[in-house]
Amino acid sequence: MSQSTVVETAYGKIQGYFTGRCLLFAGIPYAAAPVGERRLRPPEPPEPWSGVRSATHFGPIQPQSPSRFEVFLGPDPHVQSEDSLRLNIWTPAADDQRRPVIVFIHGGAWVSGAGSFPLYHGERFATRYNAVFVSLNYRLAEAGGLYLGHRDPGFSASGNMALLDQIAALTWVRDHIAAFGGDANNVTLCGQSAGANATAALMASPRASGLFQRAICQSPSYLVRTREDAIETAEVYLDILDVKTIGDLQRFPIETLVAARGQLMRDLAKPPRLSVWGAVMDDDVLPQHPLDAAAAGALATVPLLIGACHEDYRPYLHLMPPGTVPQDDAAVGQFFDQLGIDGARTVALYREHHEGIEPADLFAAAMTDYRFRQPAIALAERHARHQPTFVYDFMWASPVLHGALGAGHTVDIPFAFDNLWTPCTPYQLGDDPPMALADAMSAAWHAFMQSGQPGVDQLPAWPAYDLDTRATMALDTESVLLTDPAPEQRRYWAAE
Repeated sequence: MSQSTVVETAYGKIQGYFTGRCLLFAGIPYAAAPVGERRLRPPEPPEPWSGVRSATHFGPIQPQSPSRFEVFLGPDPHVQSEDSLRLNIWTPAADDQRRPVIVFIHGGAWVSGAGSFPLYHGERFATRYNAVFVSLNYRLAEAGGLYLGHRDPGFSASGNMALLDQIAALTWVRDHIAAFGGDANNVTLCGQSAGANATAALMASPRASGLFQRAICQSPSYLVRTREDAIETAEVYLDILDVKTIGDLQRFPIETLVAARGQLMRDLAKPPRLSVWGAVMDDDVLPQHPLDAAAAGALATVPLLIGACHEDYRPYLHLMPPGTVPQDDAAVGQFFDQLGIDGARTVALYREHHEGIEPADLFAAAMTDYRFRQPAIALAERHARHQPTFVYDFMWASPVLHGALGAGHTVDIPFAFDNLWTPCTPYQLGDDPPMALADAMSAAWHAFMQSGQPGVDQLPAWPAYDLDTRATMALDTESVLLTDPAPEQRRYWAAE
């Protein structure tokens, strides 16, 4: 294989390079820079270029403040710019083999992250499984989700710019991935956290119909916002900026917008409101809640692999402001009361099923269910009535920071993509992560990409989820298949 290669796209030629394992084409623009009058507008095609454009370096990332997860993922040195609607492709060869393709949507609570972060590099996965791995950036926070339709009907889609960016990237993949050795008719859409929420929303969006043939959701949480929630967020944000017109908003320096974003998060991201940004139900991009669409059989007619980490919420205890983690049962109950949930009943349920548990750990267990595991189950049980659906529970606990991360949020990502050795993974996994678990998980993810079923020799038989057995793969150094794990908690949250 040559150490570099040139591929022609509809917008011009690009040159990638050989990493020593596979080819990488980095920082490819899939849309024009959303600046000036394009800010808060749907993505437009990139400007064509002449000659050969270098794709040997990752492009800038979306403007953002440091992530709370930096303590676990390591610091981020990337250059920031609004001109960051880019995607990255790892491929064994730019030939005509038509390999299965995975398109990964990063998490970060819709306010941070980028497809170029080392945690999401696809070099090992593409090489090991002869697949094409694509990661992407999309607009964050107000750039991707500030709803302005109540102010001007011409901006009725503004609350879903992030989804429209992702749809633009998927459209680019459909139109170009064959030139990079991929199969445009075998695309798996995969997302983690906010990316999993986006994946669920795209499954429900008519605008994304036909752009992918499988879906993977890792640790989904709040799926969408109502228009009323989006309007409330927008008005608080506009008040912080003292904005008179949308045109003023489009002319503000990006630094001003990011500063106002931080103030908004401080004002609104607290109980009972734990989610500020995200997809918005509207009349065009997302006309129906994904759970309602799933119940009606109206999600994308694709197989779904979905699950959460067993202690998904645990790292948030380490990230919460000092003195705010509940330290007794009364404080745990009060926290859930603020969410509109019976705190005393919640504490009693988790006391019954977690004998001797400390209050902070009880809080983490209940919040894991509330924020991550039960939303995953709710989507799975609805989609499973109509399409093959497979559920997992990621159990391996990271030892970092004396167990502060545990089997927590983001820990599953390196295992799913056989990506254990990156600059960030020592912060996340420690010095000796179990390679056998990465072997099994990445093989299952690849098998699902190929056939819509995650069964592999490294794992026990993995049947589809149904409402009788609720088969759930517990992924650990010794993985086991569970039947309807924690049914009392499932029934409790389904009734809330």
